[in-house]
Amino acid sequence: MSRELLKVIKSRRVIRNMNERPVAREDVEAILDAGRWAPVGGNHRVHRFIAIQEPSTLRLLRMVSPGMSQRPSAAIVICIDSSKARDYRFSATDKSPMIDVGTAMQTMMLAARIPSASGRDQCRRSAKWRCVSCSICRRD
Repeated sequence: MSRELLKVIKSRRVIRNMNERPVAREDVEAILDAGRWAPVGGNHRVHRFIAIQEPSTLRLLRMVSPGMSQRPSAAIVICIDSSKARDYRFSATDKSPMIDVGTAMQTMMLAARIPSASGRDQCRRSAKWRCVSCSICRRD
């Protein structure tokens, strides 16, 4: 394992302070691409990603998300495609797809810690940076 990778793993935190500054589309796409490459059990990809940057949709998301009191300028929602899960013969009580959602989230959070497409780090642990728990960060 490279030192740089270990540094990224050790420095990743969930800090639920957010600001309303826009997140560059290319940064959102890079984080989504990392989630797409996250490992899944049996290579059964049953999760779907929804990137939200529209303020009215973000308000609606906050209304149906217990504990989401923050006001992010972007969010990524990971959903499980139940029809696809049935196609792969996952039972209704099988938790494997939820584990894969967690793996995708962790992969995206790590991706948000590396330099963005715009050339700057997406996240820093300092007073100048505010992070969202779903891994999209931007400078105050």
